[in-house]
Amino acid sequence: MIEAIKIWKMTEALNLDEDQAAKLFPKLAQLEASRREFQRRQRLLRNEMAELLKQRPLRDEEIKTRLDQLDRAETDFRGHEQAIRGGLRSILSPEQQARFALFEDRFETEMRSVIYDL
Repeated sequence: MIEAIKIWKMTEALNLDEDQAAKLFPKLAQLEASRREFQRRQRLLRNEMAELLKQRPLRDEEIKTRLDQLDRAETDFRGHEQAIRGGLRSILSPEQQARFALFEDRFETEMRSVIYDL
């Protein structure tokens, strides 16, 4: 439901035409899927590190490996995010890009407030 509201409000806020919407929303879905996968991977690695920290003797090499994997996962996600955002620039005018940047921040804040109020 939140996703449908976001699409509706974004379409209005950016004044998207049908062609832009048809190109934009699949890219945003890719970005969201990438974000969810990154967060899932991050949670898994942090849980593994927490378990490793409970073990004695500490296995420094395994901890270091998890830390490296965590860094690599973030770097990969940020690279993918930048590539998708670059694709958005080819779809949106500069004005729409600015509106999009502001929309993302405001929408997230509004949704947090609504959820908090509930």
